[in-house]
Amino acid sequence: MRTTVPIYSACRKMIKPSWTLTDFFGEGVAFNPVPCFEETGWLFPERAACDVLTANQLTFADAAPVICHTSVSTPRVLRMLNDAGLPSAERVERYETRSDYHEVLARLQQEGWRIATTHAQADGVIPADVLWIDASTQRWLNDKGNLDALVPKGGAPQRHRLSAAEFQALIDVEFPVVFKVCSPLTSGAGFGVRVCSNADELRAAQQQLATAPSVVMEEWLDIEKSWCIQFFVAPDGAVHSLGAAEQVTGADGSWHGNWLASPAPALAVDIGAGAARAGAERGYRGPMGLDVALCRDGRLCALDANFRVNGSTALLVYRESLAERGVSVIRSRGWSFDGGFDRMAMVVRAAVDRAHFLPTSAWDPQTGVPRVTGFVLGTSRAEVLGRIGMLEHAGLR
Repeated sequence: MRTTVPIYSACRKMIKPSWTLTDFFGEGVAFNPVPCFEETGWLFPERAACDVLTANQLTFADAAPVICHTSVSTPRVLRMLNDAGLPSAERVERYETRSDYHEVLARLQQEGWRIATTHAQADGVIPADVLWIDASTQRWLNDKGNLDALVPKGGAPQRHRLSAAEFQALIDVEFPVVFKVCSPLTSGAGFGVRVCSNADELRAAQQQLATAPSVVMEEWLDIEKSWCIQFFVAPDGAVHSLGAAEQVTGADGSWHGNWLASPAPALAVDIGAGAARAGAERGYRGPMGLDVALCRDGRLCALDANFRVNGSTALLVYRESLAERGVSVIRSRGWSFDGGFDRMAMVVRAAVDRAHFLPTSAWDPQTGVPRVTGFVLGTSRAEVLGRIGMLEHAGLR
């Protein structure tokens, strides 16, 4: 019987990422995953939820300075990650307020760092000559209205772009149908997407997306499964594959984590590679992911392009190191805990010691409910699902 080696054994061998932010961006580039304070875009309306997004890359930063919120990098958080065997970023630049954030940006600029951003910033927040990627390029590549230009003909669903006025005037459409915001502002987690099955849901979508400059009306797909196909464009323009992670999504298109269990179809990977090359030709450098769905009619269709570190990037950069420890199936997801951070850390440590769980980030707020994100580990989906049940029984939810 195949056994799983403890992820952090007595020899204290660190779990090393196959790729780091330094590989993605090269030397002399600091990484800024902070959603813009001035224009959050189509993301979480709560600032705290946006701050949580700054946690995802601390363990594979390497030498690149990383900006993050204080609550995702407290001593208790870093100790949890280090005790699980994950490396720490060499330099962490923390902020709590908008003023702190701008002070960090000014300090990095004074030191001569270029700055790579996950989320486009408002004009003037970071000078154009400091940005790693031209702001207009980043905005164009991440605008959902431009997907057709990034993938081969027939590689996207049937879609039609509507002006704001045309969208608001819609009454009679063929249901179900999908609407996606077209905007230069950042988006994510399904906040710019609405799936409508009837007229009431259409009217609700028109109200919810009323500020969108334009909208894509897209055919509804009967999806069997989907993957985030990921690559990165190195500083020299070469395109490298990171792999693919199967997505777990809600009926409304919201993202709930990933499975790493079976490979994506070769054609899906080819579609992703084409999008990565298209981004490279436009001057993009860094990580990217293309969501590709397998439909029940056999078609493979691209759903969304994200030219940035994706939610499942950590899963892919650690997969080889975990495979060496006998882990062949992984489910990534986030959890909250009602009993306080210290008690949550005890639950996490017990699961780590059993080689059931690997925490990759955590939220340690001064007030409110703590959170942890990580990988549930095993050798089959059934085993992983059983371990998820054990974690839920211990209080994670």
